[in-house]
Amino acid sequence: MEKPSSQAAQAAHVFANPSLLPAQTRLLLDPENHTALLVSLEGAALSPLFRSFPLTPSATQVFLSLLQAYPHACSHQALFRALYPEACSPDEQAWDQEKDLAIPLIRRALKSLLPTLRGCGLQAVALRGQGYVLAKLSQTQEQRSRS
Repeated sequence: MEKPSSQAAQAAHVFANPSLLPAQTRLLLDPENHTALLVSLEGAALSPLFRSFPLTPSATQVFLSLLQAYPHACSHQALFRALYPEACSPDEQAWDQEKDLAIPLIRRALKSLLPTLRGCGLQAVALRGQGYVLAKLSQTQEQRSRS
């Protein structure tokens, strides 16, 4: 029996950006179950290969925001809004006061997202004073993360 939910169920998101992910690879992000699936469709005649990554609720929201913003950067303010939608005000002056508290919370969410990003061959690149953007891991970084 399913538990009644006070929030509407969030649909899973599928990402297939060839400039970010290898060809024939899809990333499925399920915000409700806090899970990311990396699915490789190469050789799918037999069966697709996939890797599953459990995520924290905050890492899920940050990952979704970064994926939706790609190839553009996701601002600190947008990431904080994804983490705490009820705490954000559109007022720029209020953001100036909140950002000293917001940046460490964003960094903590990104730290918990790091193993998933590496497992997907990705990294979050900090853009000083602006936010973060997703990028592919270099081959050297990818080799280091697998060893």
